[in-house]
Amino acid sequence: MASRSHVDNAKVSPEVVERRLRPIYDCLDNGNNKKALQEADKVLKKQKDLQCARVLKSLALLRLGRHDDSSVILHDVHDQHPTDEATLQAMAICYREIHKLELIADMYENAHKKRPDNEEILTALFMAYVRLSN
Repeated sequence: MASRSHVDNAKVSPEVVERRLRPIYDCLDNGNNKKALQEADKVLKKQKDLQCARVLKSLALLRLGRHDDSSVILHDVHDQHPTDEATLQAMAICYREIHKLELIADMYENAHKKRPDNEEILTALFMAYVRLSN
């Protein structure tokens, strides 16, 4: 069993990732932010570079009033220009809660540059522009 601890993160299936993230989402949905933080830390021990888990941890920290810790994680992930939908949606929630709507547009602009063929990203970018009255 110990040999499984160094499985390459790139080889983890989307189903496994979704299964690992589900407890974090459930805790956040139920308002149990402290437990969500613990669950996120547990996932990040297994997959330290999982962007969505990092953003969900940031959201839990934000809701716990730890804005500085949250913004460090959020800024770091933002600079990596994520493109997966779950990460982008979680980041958008964080940015809405801290009233930084311009960062939502910036985030989707960066994602659109990396994946110009993705219609969902383009739609979200349009909606971000609408929110900014741009």
